[in-house]
Amino acid sequence: MVRSGWPDAPQGWQTHHKLRGLVAERAQASGAGGPTYDCIVTSDGGSSFTDKAHLTAHAYSDAHRLKDRAAVYQYLNIVSVDIGPHPFRGEGLVGLVSTFLDPEITGPALDIGCGAGQYLALLASQCASVIGADLSAGMLAGIAPGPWTTQLADVEALAFADATFQVVLANHMLYHCPNVALAVSEIRRVLRSDGVMIATTNGDGNFSEAYDMLAAAAGAVLGREVAPLTPADARFTLETGAVALAQSFASVSTKATRGFLVFPSLESLETLRAYFRSVDDE
Repeated sequence: MVRSGWPDAPQGWQTHHKLRGLVAERAQASGAGGPTYDCIVTSDGGSSFTDKAHLTAHAYSDAHRLKDRAAVYQYLNIVSVDIGPHPFRGEGLVGLVSTFLDPEITGPALDIGCGAGQYLALLASQCASVIGADLSAGMLAGIAPGPWTTQLADVEALAFADATFQVVLANHMLYHCPNVALAVSEIRRVLRSDGVMIATTNGDGNFSEAYDMLAAAAGAVLGREVAPLTPADARFTLETGAVALAQSFASVSTKATRGFLVFPSLESLETLRAYFRSVDDE
């Protein structure tokens, strides 16, 4: 867990962030025993957090709540970053993910849980065909046209043949799956023997100070002690994701980017309030 009190931290209210771990899993052909999967993991609830009807009708009915969550990262200060072996192509998390995407991968690509489609241009820059798939029709409707197609899809029951894709992205979405093991096995199934999976998630202790603050505020209102809040994304984190992935992939390693959010003014804290308002029903 990243703890408070970084010596070089700017002044302001701080909360620490284990930045969206990345999960990359490479599938390699083996001998007569069939394909083996060498996985690189670089990494990041309540029932509504995994309720597909709620997610598509409310939490992810369109992109505006997702934009509220993304806005807090303008205040992110990175302390350490463990990047992949390839050059940065893009800004922010897109650039970080690109360091794990071998430029020589040119086969079909799937971005499952693609949301607003921020990774599609990266995939299209090198892959012959790209599909952005999501459970929410509202999210797909907001994706700009480009050299890709969009498709409704449920990661727990992918409507693709075995060994279809050379690369699959699954960024910040596996913690929404009612059955994470099933989702991971479906991703493995649709990967080719030379395929790679890349996913992102949050780490344990992400926003821990903010959750403690919320629990204290709730206790003050209720007049009694409130148990510590557990983030809904704790179902699949940097620390637990490798275990889930190992059920379908033979080798999993973990990398992390760590940092803290600094809100220098009361006005800037409005972005944090908007963040929590966007997830308060999940």
